[in-house]
Amino acid sequence: MTIKIIKLASILIGIVFIACGQPTVQAQNLQADLIEGQATYYDPAGNLGFCKKPVPKYAVALPAQRFRGSDFLKLCGKRVKVSTLDGSKSITVPIFDKCFACNYNSIDLTTNAFTRLFPNTNNGRQTVIWSIQR
Repeated sequence: MTIKIIKLASILIGIVFIACGQPTVQAQNLQADLIEGQATYYDPAGNLGFCKKPVPKYAVALPAQRFRGSDFLKLCGKRVKVSTLDGSKSITVPIFDKCFACNYNSIDLTTNAFTRLFPNTNNGRQTVIWSIQR
């Protein structure tokens, strides 16, 4: 009897997931999350970012893999707090761009933002903790 109930529960759960579709990551749900990932840097050279505005000297590009479609545009101009892994330094920068080369948890900072966190490094990739601020 117990095995039949467990099998029935498993089937019902499966039906619910199929009916509802795959869960997707919504941009607004990540605003309180602390995410550990790699930070790299780029020089926007005054070009327009994905938000269709010139990228300032201090800004961040979020991973395209994580934010798709119209969810990303809702994030334009919001701020991201980026901290060193040990928490000794942090910077809060606006979202102006999307990083297509970044993996799911990685971000791309402008050169000025990156060197504010890591001034004495020749390594262009550092582990950081980041979160979208409310």
